[in-house]
Amino acid sequence: MTQKPPRRRGRPTRTVLDPARIVATARELLETVGEGFTMTMLARRLGVAPSSLYNHVGSKDEVLARISDDVARGIDCSGLADLADSAPALLSPAQRAAAWRRAAEEWARSYVRAFAAQPAVIATLALTPVAEAPQTLQMYETVGRGFLAAGWPERLALRVVETLEAFLLGSALDAAAPQDIFDPGALGERFPTMARLQGTVAQTGGGAEAAAEAFEIGLDGILTGLEQHLAALLD
Repeated sequence: MTQKPPRRRGRPTRTVLDPARIVATARELLETVGEGFTMTMLARRLGVAPSSLYNHVGSKDEVLARISDDVARGIDCSGLADLADSAPALLSPAQRAAAWRRAAEEWARSYVRAFAAQPAVIATLALTPVAEAPQTLQMYETVGRGFLAAGWPERLALRVVETLEAFLLGSALDAAAPQDIFDPGALGERFPTMARLQGTVAQTGGGAEAAAEAFEIGLDGILTGLEQHLAALLD
């Protein structure tokens, strides 16, 4: 009776999937194809059949929700969490508004850093519902608690979040914009004001430096206006 040769030990021949690998690969693919992202593309990039991928994730929306959660993990909400757990009602209206501004600014800066690291995912994630994204929901839960504790009324709290997010997502995109995005090029003679303004920007520093300055101007203006509005509501 012939004996069967012993099984060789080594790596499995089948591709092993895990949540971290799926999310990392999906983020890379999303950066490449943007809105054209499909589950078939993701399965091909992972080296598995679509049916195997669906054993781990139920839909494209679930994949996008997991990417959203992955980004949300890098956003610092600790200042707003502290605000929610403190007793800001004991402060004067101006002090409460100032405390909110400090916490909101910390969150805003962290938010932009998290999204600026992968600007290609912004357009897709900005339109992705959060129902399947518990980490993202936890971030918003903390932000909402902080805003309410500071004194924002329930009817306005999410509107203020949306106001800030519209600016923050735009700023994250701007950080990745080409340095000559406003350069009229050969059309400079027809649009002399733009040519002059772009020339001034180029001389004083463009690219990341210009985007950072634009962010600081915008963030200060928006937070100052919202801080004053909150103080007036509380007065």
